[in-house]
Amino acid sequence: MNKKIFLSILIAILILSGLLIAVDKNSKKYVMQDGVMVAMTLNGDAITKLPDEGKYTVEVTCENAKGKWTLVEVEENNVITYEWKLIVEDIKDEVSCNLDFATANLIDEANKKSDYLKHYIIDRAVEGTSDGTGQAEGDIVHETFEDASGTMVDTGYRYEGKNPDNYVWFNNELWRIIGVFDTEIVDEDGNVTGTEKLTKIIREEPIGLINWDKSLKNNWPGSSLYKLLNSIDGDTNSGAYLNSQDGNVSGYCFGYNTIVKANCDYTGKGLDGLTSYYGSMIENVKWYLGGISSSTDAENSYRSPASTWYTYERGNLVYDETSATEVDAYIGLMYGSDYGYSVKASAKCNRSKSLHSYGSKYCASESWLYNGNEWLITPTSDEKSGAMGVYNDGWLLSRTSGTFAYAVRPVVYLNSKVYKISGTGKAVDPYTIGV
Repeated sequence: MNKKIFLSILIAILILSGLLIAVDKNSKKYVMQDGVMVAMTLNGDAITKLPDEGKYTVEVTCENAKGKWTLVEVEENNVITYEWKLIVEDIKDEVSCNLDFATANLIDEANKKSDYLKHYIIDRAVEGTSDGTGQAEGDIVHETFEDASGTMVDTGYRYEGKNPDNYVWFNNELWRIIGVFDTEIVDEDGNVTGTEKLTKIIREEPIGLINWDKSLKNNWPGSSLYKLLNSIDGDTNSGAYLNSQDGNVSGYCFGYNTIVKANCDYTGKGLDGLTSYYGSMIENVKWYLGGISSSTDAENSYRSPASTWYTYERGNLVYDETSATEVDAYIGLMYGSDYGYSVKASAKCNRSKSLHSYGSKYCASESWLYNGNEWLITPTSDEKSGAMGVYNDGWLLSRTSGTFAYAVRPVVYLNSKVYKISGTGKAVDPYTIGV
């Protein structure tokens, strides 16, 4: 039996009931609950009760079990609160756990701008070079290019290179920061309320190998994958990932050629809805759905560089009038331009290089976003069933939306009030965030 122990506190006011027995073992101060010995420290000093009200980072280590400190939603008398829990599971023998609390750096109201995650990223960016053949050292690059009219186009502040320090702890798992971008925010009535710089993140691991659209079309808002990720008004089967539900019974989960079964059970693995702790951090934004041509000689050809992809992703070239050029949503996929700019500019991989030439032996191996076969959000503009994707060898090209089952990594934008609590951005020390 997979036994679990729950030790909990209420957010803001820290309370831990049931810890009644103090034990001195090997000079450590322990408290006992349900046969589990728990030692706690605050800023390195031993404590026998939870710290007072405040914000803390928590490191959990357990012997003979797995432990994690996580936030869950609790509803009582139609009132929703959030409760932090130490969950001890996979218990194999006598268990002891260490909870090491450290006081987090609280936001200073006088200097709160610099504490927000997006400003933390922007403040550390370096400028990309005008010719795109090389650049200053740094994980974060402010990328711009000059369009055909001579206007400078700002494509955002992007993490670039083989393995930048851009890990963030989100939804109790590792995600990575793509960058900070000017983003149109949309209210619940579909009205654009303004444009802000928002942080865009992508899940580190795919949520499955899934069809883009079971109906062999490439209209993203009508696709089966879009409905698997996002909730649609009046469609109770939609939004399995957003709401942490079993998508296997949704009618939107399909593998190769729609005949191979995919695994889309996101129970306990999705975002737990928009009112959950992490769900409340994401923003409803406008996603651009301009198409890329599968032709080699079209002006918006897939054989174009990142700047051309960026331009046409925000354009209106789509297969026909039934295909949307934009959509308001909480969850999407990455753009081809995101992948293109994730490679640091160099003589070998300059900004004029075709994204179809990003082979694994060349530029793809220098990209932290490269993950083998993976879907993009972008449709093809000259094929009714074509959707763009990253091929296993690192190239970008069109694939049939209802035939291939590629990796899906959800992408979301964090709202502007999300701030950095701690961390260095490394995989072993990801940024922790609050709101």
